[in-house]
Amino acid sequence: MNKESFLETIRQQFSDEILEVYNECAHGGQGVDVPQLNQRLNKMMAHAKHQGLSHAEFEELVKMLLPSMADQVQLGVPAAQAA
Repeated sequence: MNKESFLETIRQQFSDEILEVYNECAHGGQGVDVPQLNQRLNKMMAHAKHQGLSHAEFEELVKMLLPSMADQVQLGVPAAQAA
């Protein structure tokens, strides 16, 4: 597998995981638990970095997949500050 194919596989994997985390943090008509979403996305971003996905690429995925949350998601910010 070449590098681009590998990165595309990683992007797809993290896209699926981002949507799963969002769905787990969304509480029906009660809204989204934003601090929990930020915490989980930041943990995922650290894992993605180890897999070869840059911060910018991960952030781009989040913005593409969760456009309505783009102004509330704070990547690279410790959970206590993101709350």
